[in-house]
Amino acid sequence: MSSDKNKIFWLPDERYSKLEGQTRFQMTKIMQPFNMYGLDVYIPGAVDAIMLVVKATWDVIRGEEKPIDLETVMEKQRRKRK
Repeated sequence: MSSDKNKIFWLPDERYSKLEGQTRFQMTKIMQPFNMYGLDVYIPGAVDAIMLVVKATWDVIRGEEKPIDLETVMEKQRRKRK
């Protein structure tokens, strides 16, 4: 096994932020069909929840040990806001 495979890849913060924005934008586009059913008010909240799980997944890929569970991730987010 190559030692390169054991290295954790970190994007620079600027690139990470850009990737986060691009992912959020694409998630919003994916959710647009729900507008036809009057569910547009739920799209921002759904995208926020999806992004929390996506970012938790990215953190695990970067080497952090954390659960990838919506309830756990959302609870941590609530505590940060207080």
